[in-house]
Amino acid sequence: MPQAPRYFDLNGRSMDSADKSEKRSVSRHPVEFCGLEQAASQATHLAVCTVPPPAGSLEVDQTSALDFPSFSRLTMEEGQQLRLSALEPDHHARDNHNGIEKYKYELLQSPSHIRILELEPGDRAVPLRCSLVQVDLQDRPQLEALSYAWGDAGDLKIIECDGKELKITRSLHEALESLRHSNDSRRLWADAICINQKDLPERGSQVQLMARIYSEALRVLLWLGKYDQHVIDTAFGFLNLFSFDQFIRTPLQFDQDTEEALRSLFTRPVFGRGWIIQEVALARSVEVCWGSGRLDLPILEAAFSKANDELYGIAHKYSATKDYLNLSSISSIRFQQQNDERMEPVELIERFLDFHFTDERDRIYGILALRLLANEQWPNSTFVQIDYTISKWDTFKSFTEACLVREGNLETLLYTHSWDTTLEDQLSWACDWTHPNTD
Repeated sequence: MPQAPRYFDLNGRSMDSADKSEKRSVSRHPVEFCGLEQAASQATHLAVCTVPPPAGSLEVDQTSALDFPSFSRLTMEEGQQLRLSALEPDHHARDNHNGIEKYKYELLQSPSHIRILELEPGDRAVPLRCSLVQVDLQDRPQLEALSYAWGDAGDLKIIECDGKELKITRSLHEALESLRHSNDSRRLWADAICINQKDLPERGSQVQLMARIYSEALRVLLWLGKYDQHVIDTAFGFLNLFSFDQFIRTPLQFDQDTEEALRSLFTRPVFGRGWIIQEVALARSVEVCWGSGRLDLPILEAAFSKANDELYGIAHKYSATKDYLNLSSISSIRFQQQNDERMEPVELIERFLDFHFTDERDRIYGILALRLLANEQWPNSTFVQIDYTISKWDTFKSFTEACLVREGNLETLLYTHSWDTTLEDQLSWACDWTHPNTD
């Protein structure tokens, strides 16, 4: 016989049926979910609901994570755990209190189709509005590709897309606000919006197209984020001197403001993001965008060439050596890519070690396009298939096998002794490509 349901308020306190009938199960303040985990451990069946306040009660606080107009029922079968982070408000919840429907992705028309973000013009006082249109890469569409750090996946903002509600990270929202034109629309490609991230097969096929997207884009916009405008102006003002490099004489002298501004530049989170290497290395043209500041990437590269010792010294002084080396590594890999220099797969993996990937499978997938353009006789589709439905370990095994069998490079076996080989099935020849074994 089914067990009678037990009721808990939104702080996890047990309620009897009388409490429920009086509909006084919630607080006016933003909902505290921590108690629900305790409640979930006490009940074999759990229903979480919000109810309207009694007549004559105080006005509802609309900042609650689940507001009073919502009557959604979240049920849990016996033995399951309640994952609060995965809960999304229904159509009537707070995020949709204005009645706007949530955006739903349409299937792509063909394997060569992508979505382009058409960003409507406006100033900062106007909410972001855009549309997503499908285009065929075979038609070589005109677009600018965005390279940026995703930021906190839980820190979301809402924009209007095709008249519907779409959530994006605060980092991307700030980028679009800054990059939006005042009077003309702008055609952009940004992975978080233009790829349906919840559709794993689509995600895999679209990642395989990223090499074409970034190499054929009119330019790549490298977004560094928002920052103090004085710091941006100071850093870019100094670097712009290298556009007139006939006036540059080393060693250079730096005041404290310039040193601190350059340190702030070196430590921007985007320079530690793994995908930036492919996105920048493949680009025909790159514009560095920091707040409202703009700088052509070749000027930054000229600074590395002309004043590397001085810039490295500043990074070392401010404990930003690793960040500086990441930034200079991006520049050097771009140079190698543009000059068709051969790069071995394992060499590229080593160059990626200090870069961050949210998904460790991308340590492999992120180098395939670089390898493709450096060795066009070996298309990446015959090397390792991009597939987000398989595990990280299976991806690493496939990559190790490809290096051994398809490349015929037995030197890869040397890395089974210098990398962590503790994979699930203990294959002696397979490598964990996330970090070297320091034993």
